[in-house]
Amino acid sequence: MQSEKLDVYLIQFSPEWGKIDASLKKMEEQIVEAFVSTSSRTESPHPEPVEGCPKLIVLPEMFSTGFKFLKEVAEPMNGKTVQWMQKTAQSLNTAIYGSVLILDNDRLYNRGFFVFPNGEYKCYDKRHCFVMSDEPKHITPGKEIVTVNYVGWRFRLNICHDLRFPVWSKNIYKNGEYDYDILLNTASWAEGRANVWRILLHARAIENLAYSIGVNRVGKDGDGYMYRGDSMVVDPKGIAVAMANPNEEQAVFVQLSKSALSEFREKFNVGAIWDSYEIKI
Repeated sequence: MQSEKLDVYLIQFSPEWGKIDASLKKMEEQIVEAFVSTSSRTESPHPEPVEGCPKLIVLPEMFSTGFKFLKEVAEPMNGKTVQWMQKTAQSLNTAIYGSVLILDNDRLYNRGFFVFPNGEYKCYDKRHCFVMSDEPKHITPGKEIVTVNYVGWRFRLNICHDLRFPVWSKNIYKNGEYDYDILLNTASWAEGRANVWRILLHARAIENLAYSIGVNRVGKDGDGYMYRGDSMVVDPKGIAVAMANPNEEQAVFVQLSKSALSEFREKFNVGAIWDSYEIKI
């Protein structure tokens, strides 16, 4: 199936610290409200969802626990959070992306799940653990770049600190085609570096000739860190076409156009002269 339009919902949210059930209940309420209420949607060229248009929900990093690395709150692959994502995707006929603290073969992973409307999923393990926290001491870094195809749109999966590493997110142009259309980043990006978050989302969109979508949490976590959100969608021209209000739990809707992306790429095809590169892990 190839879809010209894609309805995207950014769920800017404050998790209940280490409380999976409470976080999922709260998240579910916010998603339902986003789907039934027009008050949470931003103005855009297509401000209203189109019946039958494919949908994507993007959630913050470790949305069911907050950004913490204790095995006591980690889940197996078939745990509550993944099951909730599958159930929600199926009941709302939508794809969902967010990351979960996973315990797999006695190792902790900050694992992104892209869940399809039928409940199937693809995983991405965060490559760049955040050096200013304890994450590198606990989390096993990923070793694979993951690109997902959903209704003809191609997504490069990304988690928080990965955004700082342009080579890891670099798009590829080959035989007249781009490797991906949308860079998806699920984040817990602290308030003190909010300006960097906004700049990097714009930079990744511009340099890769792709949309970049970043969804960040808000509120105060159990370690005392503050998060202001600034969740947004940036188009390949570097224009923020949707943005959440800072410091608010909010759902933001935007509809993206594949033809608009293709037309811009044809007019400004810098991909044809990109330098080649190789990533060594």
